[in-house]
Order: sequence, then C-alpha cells, then structure tokens
Amino acid sequence: MPAKPSPTPRRRAGCLLVSTHAAGAMVGAAGAARLEGRFGAAALLRAGLLIETATHLVLALTTSAWVAGVALALFSVHATIWGVVVSTVKARLVPDVLQGRIAGVHNLLDFTGVAAGTVLGGFLARWTGLTGPFWTAFGAMAVITLVAWQRLDGGLEAGGPARSR
Repeated sequence: MPAKPSPTPRRRAGCLLVSTHAAGAMVGAAGAARLEGRFGAAALLRAGLLIETATHLVLALTTSAWVAGVALALFSVHATIWGVVVSTVKARLVPDVLQGRIAGVHNLLDFTGVAAGTVLGGFLARWTGLTGPFWTAFGAMAVITLVAWQRLDGGLEAGGPARSR
C-alpha cells in the first residue's frame, strides 16, 4: 500500500482555519449565557457588530493563515454568542403564537442571505480578486453597524417590553 502524501501547506492552512472556527464556536457556546447575564443583549450585539466588521477588514488585509485563523476563531465566538442572544431576545419579545412563524422567516432570510452572499461573493471575487468580497463586506458592515448601533437599546434586555401571550 503506497504511503499517503504529506499534506501541502495550503491544505494544512485550510485545516487550521476550519479548526479555529470550530474552537471559537465551542468557546462562544460555553460563555454566551454568562456574558449575556453580565453585559446584556444590547452590549453583546454592539460588540458583535464591531467584531464582524473588524473580521472582514482583517481578512481583506492579511496573507497569513495564522492571522486569518485567529480572526475566524474570534468571529466564530461572536457568531455563536450572536445566535444565542438573538434567539433569547426573540423568545422574550415575540408572542408564543408567533414563535414558529418568526423563526421561519428569520431562518429563511438568514439562509437566503448566506446563499446569495456566497454566489455574489464568488462573482465579485472573480471580478475584483479574492479580497474584493472582504472589502465589500467590511464596507457593508461598517454602514450596518452605524445604522444599527442606536437601535440596540435597553428594550432588548430582560426588563424590556413584555410580550403578550
């Protein structure tokens, strides 16, 4: 039986990126509830907007797999915490009879955005080069952060508006 070829540096870098992403998700899942209890939903969502914006900037600028790996690990921590916080806020604010519908619409928009962004990012990368989608995402997230910042107020916290059953 022939020996397996050793992994190429490119393959090792890919494994590093996937591994750091997974490790970040586990860290985020382990600490999300504690962080939300300490800092509140609005603060975590604002921090998440900053982390996501910074991640796109770092990925646009770096050529190092190690730097990209650290950025993706931090992004993964953020994405997991974001998911927990958004789910908690939705559960708190949406009436029980609408939970399924709201979750369905949220998932439809979420996954449609991922699919459309993947396709558009591929076309953009072909047209502008590999960093083009990251620069575009950085610009878009900077605008989203500015627009969303003020809207993330105390109404998201446990003492915010109560939902009707």
